[in-house]
Amino acid sequence: MVKNANQNPRVLRCFLLVLPCLIIGSLLLGCRDEGKTTAPSAEIPAFEYTTINIENDFYTPHSGYFRGYITPLGNITLGIEGAVYNEESARLLFRALEADYTTLQAFLTDSLPLREITIFVEAESINGAYVKGTHIYFSHVSCSLEELQYALVQAATALEPWQCYAIQAMVYGDMGSLTGSNAALLSHYNTAENLHMCSMFAGYFAENFNTEEELDLAIQSAKSLAAYIVAGDGLPAFLSAADPLPYVHGWLQSMGGGA
Repeated sequence: MVKNANQNPRVLRCFLLVLPCLIIGSLLLGCRDEGKTTAPSAEIPAFEYTTINIENDFYTPHSGYFRGYITPLGNITLGIEGAVYNEESARLLFRALEADYTTLQAFLTDSLPLREITIFVEAESINGAYVKGTHIYFSHVSCSLEELQYALVQAATALEPWQCYAIQAMVYGDMGSLTGSNAALLSHYNTAENLHMCSMFAGYFAENFNTEEELDLAIQSAKSLAAYIVAGDGLPAFLSAADPLPYVHGWLQSMGGGA
């Protein structure tokens, strides 16, 4: 996702309640790299109020039930809890999610078919976006754009966290300058005791168990390693590299290391 210094897309606050949310939704649709924006598909069906009995989970605040307005279209189903539902904002949000999903689909082409996903917008606060299978839960109170895009990639692809972070960066335009990050990574991995992070173990990407600095290092590592694999062997090789260890030695050498 291309960021504008005059915007603050980090946090989508209360976008289902008031007019500023419509502006933020417009940014979701408009802040894509030129050529990536996809035209809307068929008309969005009417949102219908219903109650869904879903598997109870520690991270969801509705005790196994979701009560709100739901609509399906194509591979996306969007549900918004009744307490925070607004029809105009809901339709804008659906188009934004649809555009991100279609952009992801276009990037992967036939290399990896995407799964159907369901997004639930919660009235109560959740920390960021939470994914369980093909279901995404996030709060209307506070969820960053990056968190929502990562959750979409994770739910739609079922890939490993390191692959999802790399795809998020490649698809939504946040690869950044790998030259600068690679220099920092090389400095980090030149210390033998840090080489364990090259495994891209899922735990290194868990916000609850790592500092912000450690998480950033893991994400930068994922982006750099992914770029190395794609440049050398192509996108399909990266998508099938759940275990990246066969590539690690060559990746470190490409940055000037000798591991």
